[in-house]
Amino acid sequence: MNYKYSIINPMENKQLYMYSEYHGIEFISAYKKNRISALKMCLKRLKNISDPKDKIFEVFKSFTFNGYNKESIHILYLELIINKFNFFKNNDVKFDSEIIRDMNFILFDKIGNKSFKKQKIDKLIKIFEIKKSFSEYFEKSTSANRLNNQFDEVFHLTFSYVLSEYFSLLKSFKYLSALFKINDLLIYRLNNQNFINLQLLSCSIGLELITFDETKKDILGN
Repeated sequence: MNYKYSIINPMENKQLYMYSEYHGIEFISAYKKNRISALKMCLKRLKNISDPKDKIFEVFKSFTFNGYNKESIHILYLELIINKFNFFKNNDVKFDSEIIRDMNFILFDKIGNKSFKKQKIDKLIKIFEIKKSFSEYFEKSTSANRLNNQFDEVFHLTFSYVLSEYFSLLKSFKYLSALFKINDLLIYRLNNQNFINLQLLSCSIGLELITFDETKKDILGN
């Protein structure tokens, strides 16, 4: 069977996992195949445009389910996100949107008010579950800019990082479900659009696969 959720455009075909047919282990196998294929595609494209000594290749050179360095992926993922936000700031990219202010608060605020941050994350999840994308908020709140599409990607990839973090902390499956869905959208874009942030997407997929594997072991014990 095929994992269909990243093949169809989730913004036009809003299918829910809960209403899918039951396929058991076949569905899990199709999901893993889909994610590993997307990760390989990202790394293959990066090899054509990046320095062979880039950190991304070192981090993923021996990535398997039985051997991976979660901490290295996590560190690189966050470093890439922060670099991107600094890049937009230095290029005077301004977005007047509440969801962007919320994401900035979640990532960079040092107050440590976890309860308040969770409220903001849960609000973003609710918006995403309804809209299946945050893109329309950028279109409404920004002026034409060559970096808009790139920021759109980075925001969705940052949301993926935050979901991974909060699922690891709280073990609430609403975060894992939203993580699968945000990456379905991003992989659909990878296959059908000129995707820019391949390093970030590699980290996003890698971290999701690790999170899934750890969760499976916690539940099944193997």
